[in-house]
Amino acid sequence: MKGSRPRPFRPRQRHLHLVPVHRRWKGDRVRLARWLRSWAVVLLLLVLAPLLILLPPVQRLFFPLHFQEELLQAAHTTGVDPSLLAAVALAESGFRPEAVSDQGAVGLMQLLPSTGEWVAREAGLPWRGPSSLREPQVSLRSGGWYLAWLLRRFEGDPVLALAAYNVGQHTVDDWQIQRGALGVGELPYPETRCFVQKVLLARDRYRSLYPELRPNATAGGGFRHDSMLARGRSGG
Repeated sequence: MKGSRPRPFRPRQRHLHLVPVHRRWKGDRVRLARWLRSWAVVLLLLVLAPLLILLPPVQRLFFPLHFQEELLQAAHTTGVDPSLLAAVALAESGFRPEAVSDQGAVGLMQLLPSTGEWVAREAGLPWRGPSSLREPQVSLRSGGWYLAWLLRRFEGDPVLALAAYNVGQHTVDDWQIQRGALGVGELPYPETRCFVQKVLLARDRYRSLYPELRPNATAGGGFRHDSMLARGRSGG
C-alpha cells in the first residue's frame, strides 16, 4: 500500500525442544539400541582407561627401551645404574641417536662435543670428532662415564648429579654456596627441576618394567660408580 511503512525484519525464533531419547525414538528400537550401545562403549572406555594405563605393556609404550645391548654394556663398563642411564637417554633425546639440541648437544645422551672430547680424554676412549656422538654405543658410554663422574663428584647424590648434567657442575656449585643443601624442590631453574623430576620418575618406571635393568640382574651383582673412573683423573 502506498505510503505504508515496511515491516521490520524479525528473525524466526527456533525453540529447542529437549525431548528424552526414549520418546524421540519411540517405536524405533533399532536406532535406540544403537545409541545405547555407543554410549555404553564410551562409558566403558572411560572406566577402563585409567586401568589400562597401569598395564606394563601399555606403560612400556611411554617408557621404551632401545639399544638395550649397548645400554647394558655401557652401564656395566661405567658403573651407572642401567635404569638411570635409560632414564637420562629418554629424557634427553627420546632414544634418538640423531638428536641435536639448539645448544649443539648431540646423540642419545645429548653431550656437547667439548664434553664428549673431555670425557674421551679422561676415560681413555677414542675420539673421532663430534659425529661419533651419534653412535649409540659411543654416546651411551661417554654419557655414562660423565654421569658416573658427576655422581662421585656430588657424593652419590642423584639430584645434584642430574642437575649438573643438565645445567653444568659449576652452576650447581654456585647454588650450593648460595642455598646450602638442595633437593629437587629447591633447584632454582624450573627447566632443571623438571628434568631431574622426569629422570627420577623414569628411572623408577624402568626398574619396575624391565627386570633386566635392575642392578642385581647383571653379572657381578651390582654397579659401582668407580668401575671405569679409575682410568681417568678425578679433576674437572
